[in-house]
Amino acid sequence: MGLEDKINDQCTLNLHENADVSHDTHPFYHKISPNDDAPTVNLPLSIFRMEHNQWLEYEFPATQTIIRIGSDTCASDIYVSDKEVADVHIVSRLIGEEWHIFERNSECIASFNGIKKRHAVLNSKCASCLIKIKEHVFVFSLNAGTNVTDMTNTDSRTFGLKALDKVFDFPSKKPILIGANSACDVQLPGEEFAALISRQGNNFYLSPIINTPDAPETYPLVNNSEMLIGEELVIFQLPQAFEAPHNLKIVHDYSNPNMALLELDANKNVCNKLLLPGKGESIVLGRGKESYLGINSDKMSRRHCQIMIYRSSLLIVDNDSTNGTYINGERIKKKIAHPGDSIKLADKKYILSYAE
Repeated sequence: MGLEDKINDQCTLNLHENADVSHDTHPFYHKISPNDDAPTVNLPLSIFRMEHNQWLEYEFPATQTIIRIGSDTCASDIYVSDKEVADVHIVSRLIGEEWHIFERNSECIASFNGIKKRHAVLNSKCASCLIKIKEHVFVFSLNAGTNVTDMTNTDSRTFGLKALDKVFDFPSKKPILIGANSACDVQLPGEEFAALISRQGNNFYLSPIINTPDAPETYPLVNNSEMLIGEELVIFQLPQAFEAPHNLKIVHDYSNPNMALLELDANKNVCNKLLLPGKGESIVLGRGKESYLGINSDKMSRRHCQIMIYRSSLLIVDNDSTNGTYINGERIKKKIAHPGDSIKLADKKYILSYAE
């Protein structure tokens, strides 16, 4: 395991000692104890996981704004027993009114809605995400227990699903969960979570939640495509507003994007995305002319910090700055930052992300 894979933070909370384990539900089911100092989450995230041929729902307190999935029982909220899964492999972080989900591993082995990529965003307009880490299957949803879905369609285009003698219309950019669970957008008898339909560019794809061996992760959809989901026939309907799609079998691979810094405003919302150069580069950040990015802050030093860029992490070295460099609230001299980590340079606040 290389330097960029190692987790520098020591575990300060034994999450499993504080967990409320419900053996009545399943021996792996637990509720993570809340952090009383954290703000209340107005957009609660539910995570469902297929484990031992049944779906588990992980519930988190209203104060929890960071959720980690990985193979380290101490560092993760949801434990995955797999040597190829990193200590902390997936980090979900509430940023403003959105949940940002990051894969932190140096190699991309996860898929988001059937696409090889490293970052997804959940909000009121895009409330569901299917995440697979090899054979480990997770459904992230903002629909469970509350109706937060915003059906406003900013591009005025929709698609339809015909099932159970009904026609359901959805905004074209909204991923749609299909299954029996109450978190699904289209509820059909059978599997709790059966499939997800998502749009990539002008093309639409069906992603089965549970794949058979050697089956593709996604299937292209065209107008009047027919899908047998459980025992129900579902027909995909595409309006003429969409041109005939091309290269349907090609799903883009976003597994090796450059890194980026998401700048936060005073309300902790993302106000800017600052793109970083590729791996192997070394840059200076500050308010001086040598800074790679033009940062307007009188509280930053001219050569505030040096950054060395790896495939999916940064080595940040503070240059004896006056107002300090912080990672996840800790003032540092030299430390590795991973996607999903908060970075503060004097009065400027960022979240490390991807440029995809």
